Amino acid sequence: MATDEAMSPRVLVVDDEVELMTVLCELLAEHGYETVGCASAEEALVVLKQRDVDLLITDLMIPGMDGITLLRLAQEAHPYLLGIVATGQGTIQTAVDAMKIGAFDYVLKPFKLSALLPTLERAVEVGRLKRDNLQLRETVAIYELSQAVALSLDQGVILRKAAKAALQQCAADAVSVLLPAASDDALEVAAVGGSYPKEMVGTRVSLDPEVAAWVERQQEPHGVNGTTATQVFELPRHASGSHSIISVPMMAGGRLIGVLNVCVALPGRPLTSGQTKTLTILASTAAAALESASLYEQKQSEERARLVALERAARAEAEAERSARAVAEKAVAIRDEFLSVAAHELKTPITSLLGAVQLLLRQRERVATLAPGQIERSMHIVSRQAARMSRLVTQLLETSRLDSGQFLPHRTLVNVTSLVTTAIEHARVATDRHEIVLSAPDCVQAHVDPMRIEQVVGNLLDNAIKFSPDGGRIEVEVSTPRAQTVRVAVRDHGIGIPPQRRQELFTRYYQAHAESHRSGLGLGLYISRCIVEHHGGRIGVEFPADAGARFVVDLPAGTNGTGSVTTWKQHQVTG
Repeated sequence: MATDEAMSPRVLVVDDEVELMTVLCELLAEHGYETVGCASAEEALVVLKQRDVDLLITDLMIPGMDGITLLRLAQEAHPYLLGIVATGQGTIQTAVDAMKIGAFDYVLKPFKLSALLPTLERAVEVGRLKRDNLQLRETVAIYELSQAVALSLDQGVILRKAAKAALQQCAADAVSVLLPAASDDALEVAAVGGSYPKEMVGTRVSLDPEVAAWVERQQEPHGVNGTTATQVFELPRHASGSHSIISVPMMAGGRLIGVLNVCVALPGRPLTSGQTKTLTILASTAAAALESASLYEQKQSEERARLVALERAARAEAEAERSARAVAEKAVAIRDEFLSVAAHELKTPITSLLGAVQLLLRQRERVATLAPGQIERSMHIVSRQAARMSRLVTQLLETSRLDSGQFLPHRTLVNVTSLVTTAIEHARVATDRHEIVLSAPDCVQAHVDPMRIEQVVGNLLDNAIKFSPDGGRIEVEVSTPRAQTVRVAVRDHGIGIPPQRRQELFTRYYQAHAESHRSGLGLGLYISRCIVEHHGGRIGVEFPADAGARFVVDLPAGTNGTGSVTTWKQHQVTG
């Protein structure tokens, strides 16, 4: 029988933004979650009636009902369910209301999947612990009930109590207890509960000899999920529609005393391993009561299993603590390394600035009038180093905005070719050794944040210049490779990137040339990736065989065809 440990976490995503809901479902499915998406609260309530759900991710504002009310109704139907409320217009009060009804977390849109996944993992673990804790309490309760069953001397009372206990503890639809009939090849229904009518009592049920041998050999429960699966025991037709069925042998003294059958009709609610263990305790105790067998050895076995589980849990907790400590130490090391790099990178342009200014001052002290050429050279140094400092500070600020969720693109319809041309003109200030060639249509329109996309192009040009120390040609291309897609590519012929350092190229603080004086803070490509992804686009890199690198940015145009090109020209800007 499939148990809850073998199943993927089941997630219900509710959001009236169908595209967002669909994408989130697909991304979570790729990370091992079993997902169902709904665009309204009504659809979600139907799903909750039909199947079990571990996690509910709901928008705060959905048609017909707010997310907080939906979460409350969902938790009434599924006590184990944990909820995460997402909204783009959150307030402190809505966050408090969500937490009051037991929401696990409260997140603001837009959120990144990488930020949501740890929250989901914690929610899954908390849900598992809640189920384990509840199942432990249920096991204690069923044990106490079993003791009451064992104290009874009336066979009818024992059977009825056992059936009632199994029905309540497993929230089952039907329960039956079968005892051996007078003949050796049949069982007889001795007690029923739930949807089984009382008239079933006394009904004879065939028992396959192979099944009897299996039960005697295995002496353990056997269960199936799904209406097409073959049942171990041929139950009455009332159970034919059951989706999950478990047959627990009632063993005493190595003999089959009877069989406890539990049926669940709801497709999305399979019996859990905890419930299976509960039924095993009940069946064993009932068999012992019927045969006056001792429960002592079984109790000892359960206690040993409990101690082993506690020991394993303690080891797992210790391992988790060691792992968390290692992660924290690594984070501190990364922070210290970043601070060292940042200090070095900021100190370099400051030193150059001071050197240029001090040189001018010393020459001014020696001569009355400075040569215009000397002034111009010094001013170029000041300009370049000031621009470099500005970029470094901007990168630090952008990273802070990304971390705090304050980064939102302000889209408008722009000519991407003009935007890229402006970025190239700015890049000329940083170099006099590179030829920058632009190949682009006169007009390629897209709905983007012009300042942010120009920042991306500027970052790519800055890298191309920086890692082409011998100068040379830098090729920039603007194109529309597909309908509603705008592509910007920047190709240099510089030193390239070693294969072993390409994997984390767009990761924060990653420096492919960390040993080089040209290396920066490791933020330019990271920020560029975030900007592009906030626009719904993609950024990648190619490594041509003749050295250098070609960075490619694909952006959704969002113009419904208005960005079509009528004239193609090649623009050349030489720096």
